[in-house]
Amino acid sequence: MSEHRFEVGGIYENEKGPFKVLAMKGGRMRIEWDGAEQLVTEIALQERFQERMEREARARTAGVAGSTPAWMGRSFSGLQASDFADDVTGTRWRSREQLGGAVARLLSSREPMNSWSIYRRAHVHWAAISRYGSERAWLLAKFFFSVLEEGGTFGYHVERSSEPGDSKVDWLNFVKWLAVDKQVAWLHRLTTDQGLTIFDPYPELGLSFTSTIRPHGDGWLVERPGHSDQVLKLCDLADHLEGLDTNTWVNLVIGKRCPAEELIAQGAGVASTLADCFNALMPVYESESPRRVNGPVT
Repeated sequence: MSEHRFEVGGIYENEKGPFKVLAMKGGRMRIEWDGAEQLVTEIALQERFQERMEREARARTAGVAGSTPAWMGRSFSGLQASDFADDVTGTRWRSREQLGGAVARLLSSREPMNSWSIYRRAHVHWAAISRYGSERAWLLAKFFFSVLEEGGTFGYHVERSSEPGDSKVDWLNFVKWLAVDKQVAWLHRLTTDQGLTIFDPYPELGLSFTSTIRPHGDGWLVERPGHSDQVLKLCDLADHLEGLDTNTWVNLVIGKRCPAEELIAQGAGVASTLADCFNALMPVYESESPRRVNGPVT
């Protein structure tokens, strides 16, 4: 056991974003942000940063007035053309000082939320602080934003692992939520009014869900590459998703794709664009509770 909270090879996060510990000696360590910037720093200093962020998270979870740190989002002025790439070298937009924190400050939820930038991936997740501490946080429902060269993708994201031992609680809750007539009707109205679709954010992986589902009349239109379009009744969406092949992973987003130039043109306002979408979808996210599923969760 290390006498410190850090270990060589471990991934951690501070205000600037996720970093990896490359080496530790004495009271100092070398850290690296996303394979670009390296720094030799005092271990005690980084531990104090971690402890402060944990105190702030606990205060927000407890609902302490004024507990949202003033530094969150303070450095965000907008996205740049150079941010739209698979390579995150030199980018800072994902950190809590920038877009991550700027969006978190605008979220309206029953539980305090925070952002988590993903090491060496152009992704940010937003989720309830009390829930995202899981060792396998990627299996939990969350809001997310990711970029590629052509643009950005954002919305509510839920996954279903194909591994038998992995928890599938949030996926099962989501499908169960869709099985309630008034709730799927609400989602149909929301996706119609806000131009949202249900889609696979990673179609190139060829997983079991590769469709785009959009509101269509009183039901849903399922578009799948290489297949004829399928029309579903409003109440059949839950059954359609429940019937996906259980041997392959599912990634599903309710949200939007936007061209890079459109997001760049919004400047700092892109934080409001994301937050408005996430707040509109908050009833879906806040339905995710283990108490809603009876029986096994795997």
